[in-house]
Amino acid sequence: MAFWTKHRIDIVLSVVLSIVMFVLSFVLIALLILRPGNASGVIKNTDISGILKDTDIAYYMEHQLNGLPFNETQIDLYDIEDFIKTDAVTNEIVGVINRYSRALTNRNLDYFLTAYEIFEISSNLGPEFYDLFGHHMTETDYRLFAAVLDDILDFGGLSAGDIIDELNIGTVIPYLILTSYLLWGVILLFAAAIIVIYLRNREMYSNVFLIAGIPVLLSGLIYLTSGILLGSFPEVLGGRLYSYARVAAGAVNIIITLSIIFTALGVLSIVVYCILRRFGRGCKV
Repeated sequence: MAFWTKHRIDIVLSVVLSIVMFVLSFVLIALLILRPGNASGVIKNTDISGILKDTDIAYYMEHQLNGLPFNETQIDLYDIEDFIKTDAVTNEIVGVINRYSRALTNRNLDYFLTAYEIFEISSNLGPEFYDLFGHHMTETDYRLFAAVLDDILDFGGLSAGDIIDELNIGTVIPYLILTSYLLWGVILLFAAAIIVIYLRNREMYSNVFLIAGIPVLLSGLIYLTSGILLGSFPEVLGGRLYSYARVAAGAVNIIITLSIIFTALGVLSIVVYCILRRFGRGCKV
C-alpha cells in the first residue's frame, strides 16, 4: 500500500483523465465532421466527374438528359457536375439529406424520395435548369425531369433502410451519428471531464491546461494527418476503400478545418500552462 502514495495516485488519475479527454475530443471531432449540414461543403469539393467518368451511370445520365424534348443544349458529365455544385442545387441536396436524416432518427426506414418531392425540389431551380438546358421550364417540364431523374437514380429503391443495408452498418450507428443527443452528450461529458480535472488540481490549476491540452492537441493532429493523407494519397487505401476515399476526399476541407481548430486549442492550452508555470501563477489564490 505504501507504493500508492498520494502523488502516484494523482499521476494515475491525471493519465486516466487525459485518456478520457482524448477519447471525447476524438469522438467530438468525428461527430462534427459527420453532421448533415456539412454535406454542402463535401459536394462542392468532391470530384464528381472524376468518380463517374467512363461509368455506365454517367453515360446513362448524359443519354437521358440529352434526350429530354425541351433540352436545347448538348450536356456532358462536366455540365452535370457544374449544375450539381451550384449553390441552389447543393442546398436542395442538403435538404434531401436532412429528410433522410430525420427519417433515420425517427426509425422510419421505409422513407424514400417520392416523385412529388422531386417535382417540388426541381421547381425551386428554374435559373439553374435554364443554364443547364437553355430552356425556361414549365410545370410539365419539371414533372418530366422528375420522372427522368427518378428513372436514373431509382429513388424507390433508395429508402432509408435500403441505404443502411447497402452500407452494411446497421441502424444504430447512423441513428447515433445523426441524432443531436449524442453530440450534446459528448459535449457535456467533455465539459464534465474538464470540471473533474479542475477539481483534482485546484491547488495547482495550471495543470488543468496541460492535462486537457495534450489530448485535444493529439486528437487534432491525428485528424489533421488523416485529412492530409486522404486528400493527397487516397490510392494508398486500395480496392473498395479507395472508391470510398475518393468520395470522402470531398470532406477533406472540413476534416482539416476542424482538426486545425482542435490542434490550435490544444497548443493554446499548453502555452497557457507554460506561461502560468513560468511566472509562478499556477497555484490557487
